[in-house]
Amino acid sequence: MNPLISICIPTYNRELLLREGLVRLISQIRRYSIPIYISDNASEDNTERMVMKLKVDYEYIFYKKNEINLGLDRNVECVLKMSTTKYSWLLGDDDRIVTEAIALVLDAIQTNRYALVVVNGGSKPMNFGRVRSIESREYSDKSELLSELGWHMTWLSTLIFDTEQAKAMIFSDYYGTYFGHIGAIFSHFSQEPGAKVYWFKECAIYFSEGSTFSWASTVFEVFGKSWADVV
Repeated sequence: MNPLISICIPTYNRELLLREGLVRLISQIRRYSIPIYISDNASEDNTERMVMKLKVDYEYIFYKKNEINLGLDRNVECVLKMSTTKYSWLLGDDDRIVTEAIALVLDAIQTNRYALVVVNGGSKPMNFGRVRSIESREYSDKSELLSELGWHMTWLSTLIFDTEQAKAMIFSDYYGTYFGHIGAIFSHFSQEPGAKVYWFKECAIYFSEGSTFSWASTVFEVFGKSWADVV
């Protein structure tokens, strides 16, 4: 099993989207033996049975099902804390990784130690990413990072965590906001001013067809209030 990086997927009632993503993901990462961690937020569909079938084909799937639905923010925390690798790539169950980006990401983190890597992404066709004007670079000024990339980092799948740092982050202050990862990251960085963050300009992820936000019906409340409160 690859000790450098894992894929960490929080999920809830997305059996078909998750299966489609896992089948594709396994074909992409099999050669690297990258582990996949899945935290199931008490799904009521056949997610568990589906994952167990895929585990027969790919042994490096690690699955845990919560007894009750803990909410998105806590489930994100749960799946990051399942990981045992050096880095943990947080991936939405309806997002997909660009195959060519995997080797590039592995190369970027192989000889460096970053507290966080932020990758670019967008919608197909992949002509360009959501962030077009910022070249790949390191960030040391976290206020600058929040100002330039904070909006982009709300997309869970853009984030690759140093696992030790992720496990030290405090998510509980931001439960229920849908932006617990943002609050946890920047609160932690306020105590770790020397932590380095790497911005990876190449498109590494994209939205799958049929992708929807669980909070789509409350988008104004989420981005109008919760985002402002967390920031």
